[in-house]
Amino acid sequence: MEELDGGLIGGLLVLAAVAEAKSFGRAASRLGKTQPAVSRAIQRLEDRLRAKLVHRTSRHVEVTDAGHELILKVMPLLLGIEEATVGASGQSHSFIHISKSRLRSMSYEQAL
Repeated sequence: MEELDGGLIGGLLVLAAVAEAKSFGRAASRLGKTQPAVSRAIQRLEDRLRAKLVHRTSRHVEVTDAGHELILKVMPLLLGIEEATVGASGQSHSFIHISKSRLRSMSYEQAL
């Protein structure tokens, strides 16, 4: 069983941003990170999970089936964590950069 820590959670959030943006550069911009930092975060997550999550070419980024499956499983949990922490802190800042409607559409697309 994989140990839950900040690196794992951060990698999952980066994967979700890349899936929504379909670009390392756009995901980096949304996350306030550099493109190389996003690329390294994805590589570390792939290494840690021993799974190919993103297919990369010089011009295109596509989340693999394994990546989509992972996102669909963890995003409801991450959104729950976000709601709990925002509620506890009284803040309205969102740290998850993938919309709930996009998550639902990804779930629908995967069902097809």
